[in-house]
Amino acid sequence: MKLAALAIALSCTNVQANDIILDGSGTTNPSKFYWEIMSLFEARAKPPVKMTYRGVGSSIGQYEFMGEENPAGAYVSYNDFGSGDMPFSTEDRQTLLDNGVTVLHVPFNLGAMSFFHNVPDSTLPSTGLNLDACIIADIFNAVITTWDHDDIMAINPDFSPPSGQPIVVYHRTHGSSTTKGITQYLAAACPEKWTQVGSTIDWPDVTVAVEGSGEMSSMIDATEYSIGYIDSGHGRDDGLTEVELKNLYGTYQSSAEAIAQGGVQAAAEEAIALGVLPTDPSADFNNVSLHNMPGQYTWPIVAVSYLYVNQNQLDSESKGPLLYAFIKYILSEDGQALLGDYNFEAAPADMLDISRAALDMMDLPLASDDYPKWTFESNTTEGGGQEDYVISAKRRSWFEYELGEIESEMATADDLATLEATVDELAALVRSSGLIALDGSGTTNPSKFYWDIMSLFEARAKPPVKMTYRAVGSSTGQYEFMGEDNGYVSYSDFGSGDMPFSTEDRQTLLDNGVTVLHVPFNLGAMSFFHNVPDSTLPSTGLNLDACIIADIFNAVITTWDHDDIMAINPNFSPPSGQPIVVYHRTYGSSTTKGITQYLAAACPEKWTQVGSTIEWPEVTVAIEGSGEMSSSISSTEYSIGYIDSGHGHDDGLSEVELKNLYGTYQSSSESIAQGGVQAAAEEAIAEGVLPTDPSADFADVSLHNMPGQYTWPIVAVSYLYVNRDQSGSGEKGALLYAFIKYILSEDGQALLSDYNFESAPKDMLDISRAALDMMVLPSAEDGYPKWKFESNTTEGGGQEDYVISGKRRSWFEYELGEIESEMALAEDLDALEEKVDAMTCSCSGEDDDDHDKDRKKIGLIGVLALVIALIALGVATAAFLKVQALAAPPPARVPANEDAGEICLPAIKPSTQGYGDLGASGNNNDV
Repeated sequence: MKLAALAIALSCTNVQANDIILDGSGTTNPSKFYWEIMSLFEARAKPPVKMTYRGVGSSIGQYEFMGEENPAGAYVSYNDFGSGDMPFSTEDRQTLLDNGVTVLHVPFNLGAMSFFHNVPDSTLPSTGLNLDACIIADIFNAVITTWDHDDIMAINPDFSPPSGQPIVVYHRTHGSSTTKGITQYLAAACPEKWTQVGSTIDWPDVTVAVEGSGEMSSMIDATEYSIGYIDSGHGRDDGLTEVELKNLYGTYQSSAEAIAQGGVQAAAEEAIALGVLPTDPSADFNNVSLHNMPGQYTWPIVAVSYLYVNQNQLDSESKGPLLYAFIKYILSEDGQALLGDYNFEAAPADMLDISRAALDMMDLPLASDDYPKWTFESNTTEGGGQEDYVISAKRRSWFEYELGEIESEMATADDLATLEATVDELAALVRSSGLIALDGSGTTNPSKFYWDIMSLFEARAKPPVKMTYRAVGSSTGQYEFMGEDNGYVSYSDFGSGDMPFSTEDRQTLLDNGVTVLHVPFNLGAMSFFHNVPDSTLPSTGLNLDACIIADIFNAVITTWDHDDIMAINPNFSPPSGQPIVVYHRTYGSSTTKGITQYLAAACPEKWTQVGSTIEWPEVTVAIEGSGEMSSSISSTEYSIGYIDSGHGHDDGLSEVELKNLYGTYQSSSESIAQGGVQAAAEEAIAEGVLPTDPSADFADVSLHNMPGQYTWPIVAVSYLYVNRDQSGSGEKGALLYAFIKYILSEDGQALLSDYNFESAPKDMLDISRAALDMMVLPSAEDGYPKWKFESNTTEGGGQEDYVISGKRRSWFEYELGEIESEMALAEDLDALEEKVDAMTCSCSGEDDDDHDKDRKKIGLIGVLALVIALIALGVATAAFLKVQALAAPPPARVPANEDAGEICLPAIKPSTQGYGDLGASGNNNDV
């Protein structure tokens, strides 16, 4: 494979001002479907295309499409298209018409809704729990309140619930299209007992309100003898038990049974035949209902998802033709085929004919005005496929390609090492596009944390955003931030390191007009680890203090049975004269600087050298990178070395019980459990070791050997390096501010533990937030406003440009979350292997022996982890190519591989905070 050449060919593209941006908002239901198609369009279009969709619920999708209260002008839409699982009301449609907007309803998919229950199987008839619309109406009206009610027992003769067993009834709160769907069904199927219809209605006090479809599912699952409603696919995916619902024909069935008989599409076909569904997309769809349609296997509660489109696209410039192509693809055979992946049913041919009529009705800019309709290339079209306005299947994104390659390699790789080598090579391929680009470089330690947040920002920003971070080590991060060989113009937009700038380098920056702000944001423990056999150790572990460790690393103490070691480990029984194998890091390493600072502070009489690179005795062994340090200790009995604590624990190494200033012998994990890492920072602030002014000199900051009973004695601080003056940075400055603000937020700090870091204590965060106040940003009046964060839905406001919205996600984020869930749910390796087989459809037949089976299982698990890692890893690669092009390699004094180590990224996780902090929770006004 000529991947190296291809990586060069895919080096960073320039940010372009003519990107075509298309943004929508609305129902949560098909959001994952939209994200997938948008990802395909972004990858397969030749011009720069940015497409986003914000899943905020049908009601807000309509509100934002109408734009009644839009500050930009009344009835100017906040979005380029809307989407919902319910049509516009007659009144809202007329209001739009009165204000010059003709809304086209474009129905494109069908979804079943169901009632689910948690009645124990042991009490149920073999055919399941039969219910009809009138009984359900009485249950949700609190007329029927126990499971042994005569009406229920009459159609379930073999049902045996406890006498008087209460029914726990759950319903959705806030506006929900699912509520509208089931109330339309009940009113149609049992009008004598149900009259209320709407997305929000009045419920009896004895019923229980739940927020969102996720909570509905979890509450039914957690509560015996409960009942509620949810979209059918969601409930089945969550393992809930479905009511066998009676349809108009009289058939009792589950939605799964109905779907197998074509019963969902039958509802749409009947609605068209009966004239319930208009054939004119500009008509009034208010009375459309696919509920309680006739047919032997027809499912009685069927929802339609619509796109809401403004017929007049004449002023949309490049957006209109792209929207046309997006809708055309959704209605195509390929687009409809994707719906099954998200538990939807494709629309029948007659419904698609109605929707395609909407395309013909759209008034688009003239092709002669440089806005031609987009075309699609599947089979190669020589020359034509290279025109600008072509969505070409011959173009693909790195992410799409990478996932496909992983699936292929899983089936063909001889061993995991071969697969990993291929994956490493593929990781060099990444595309780079967008209007606002932000790039940083520096320490490897928090790189995975940065990539996680950057991926969230890229997916959840409305304007095109490209953020990268290059993990090259603290020293290189400082070198590239300084830009000494570039006229003190930084190579990066921000730097990062686990050590502060020296007094000399900080002054050099000041002399050249740069005020560097140190922004401390996390804490990490460092430890000494050993490979002394457990059989020889005391039950309390191996105790060592700073002076003994200094003698070991100075080659003064060279055997494990030395008197000083035995004196504090009386039950230690190493072989007589057993040599100590000492490993140390080579090249510049912030871990080396940390442990040498500790030794010099805790035992100055025996240790004097401090730095990221020092002179070591010849009998000690040099190791390159934290990964090699870990593997060397692990493979060598009676060895000792140092590494960040989380890395050592993850790799299963045995930790030295280290004596702190108080005299406590403990491991880092024992200290962390007592708050001993954060205590080091709090003590440093109390003693004035840590400046409260982010622009001050941080050169002497050390959190090593701080007082306190459980304080950990070797604590590193990770910093962001930021140029105070961002006035000339344009949109970068405002984005950098938002990035830092999120890192310092509750959500950002909560992510740190996923990467074996401790969050900063409040007093340290106060120092860091002062740096935000000190940043001189471009003026909002000049078009560079500060970014905001939307977690709970902010109607209209969440649709503004400079908003990081938790309601937007990328398809890759969703897909990786699904992979992570599958891994967590698999009870054993066999179950996990079956899930992977089902996902890839590419695993070969039986292995020859048990050894091969075990090897294959281990390989599959490793590959899933790599899939999760590589999607985030790709974000950083383009920056590497960019810096290579901008500057000659750093001089020899700058170590090229400081903090180098293995990279293993977990999947992205949505946060859960309210407005102001990025998150995915809140009041979804939809399923």
